[in-house]
Amino acid sequence: MQTADVIVIGGGIWGLSTAYHLARRNAGRVVVLERNQQLAAETTPQSAGQIGQLRGDPVLARAVGYTLDTVSQFAAQTGHDAAFVRSGSIHVALCDERALQFEQLERVAQEIGYPVSRIEPTDITQFAPTVNVDSVRAALHVPNDGYVDAGACALAYGAAARDQGANCLTSCQVTQVCRSGSVWQITTSQGTWQAEHLIITGGAWTQSLTRQIGFTAPMYPIRLQQARTLADGVAESHPVIRVPDESCYIRPERNAYLFGYFDPDPLPINLDQQPPGFSTRDVRPEPVLIRTAIERLTKVLPRLTQLSIDEFRQGMMTCTPDGKFVVGPVPEAANVLVATGCGGTGIAASATIGRWLSEWVCDGAPSEEVAQYDPARFGSQTADDEWLRSAACATSAAYYRLPSSRE
Repeated sequence: MQTADVIVIGGGIWGLSTAYHLARRNAGRVVVLERNQQLAAETTPQSAGQIGQLRGDPVLARAVGYTLDTVSQFAAQTGHDAAFVRSGSIHVALCDERALQFEQLERVAQEIGYPVSRIEPTDITQFAPTVNVDSVRAALHVPNDGYVDAGACALAYGAAARDQGANCLTSCQVTQVCRSGSVWQITTSQGTWQAEHLIITGGAWTQSLTRQIGFTAPMYPIRLQQARTLADGVAESHPVIRVPDESCYIRPERNAYLFGYFDPDPLPINLDQQPPGFSTRDVRPEPVLIRTAIERLTKVLPRLTQLSIDEFRQGMMTCTPDGKFVVGPVPEAANVLVATGCGGTGIAASATIGRWLSEWVCDGAPSEEVAQYDPARFGSQTADDEWLRSAACATSAAYYRLPSSRE
């Protein structure tokens, strides 16, 4: 029997950020348990890694701001490179209603105090010369935004956590979680652990863990589909371009473009129906979605039609019924925290998620009001798998949808 003060199940970016923040707080012996042979081996490296602060919710905007501050200073503070590029981002509106929404987003930015500039459509080419501005009605430039190599960023969190005493175990499959007296007992393929505090950051597999302690985490895995073009001399400083009216985004990666599309008819993935050993790598690609993304993006980036696809990149993102994170204490389970429901914003909020969870352990509560992310907020509805799946799909489909057009 091995013991720890805090066990973190799941070695993706949220779990490793949590370990890093716990270790910084001297939270005792912190141990991360990861089932794969490597850390950050599932959904994390499949992410686009965008870190954009332009949000309608001030709490989320501040959360992303903390991540921006953390990853931009990480190498200087820890010696580990979080692979962050401050490229800035440009958000383009193709209709008047979206332009009005941009005004509200500007107000949130002013309230929080991060820089956002409304620019003329013709000024976009100063930042991204190949963009076609003919259909652009309005644009916002967010200079402090950027992106990371999500896998490398997660590993940097993990390395910094180790430097401060945390232990990250790989090839360590959790097979059982149960209460044993006043502690939690976690049985794994490498033996049994006991800990006072348990944090579950299992990504798409979170439900299989929380169900063992009588709680259905309110999220559902949804297929994520992206693609990268062949190298075309795209500078890493090329801004991230978001085209919400087309549910698309595009950014540089390795001298090429990485782009994705939020499917209006999302594919939910029931992990209970998958074979043993199923992983993110087994999610099938959907070239039709990529063709759709190209068609939509060519309104602002015509060059995309001339480039061949070098890589299809598919994974799973965890979506919740209201599109907000699930972060906090598991009801009726002493000293158990859960974090899931990234919903396409997992990398952008990664540092803050880790900080909040560490504050729960060390201080009894996070330093901000985060009741909107309460894991128990949906009550007994989460036990209805059909409702949960349908609601999660609806929020994924509505990721970029204007508020007035949401059902």
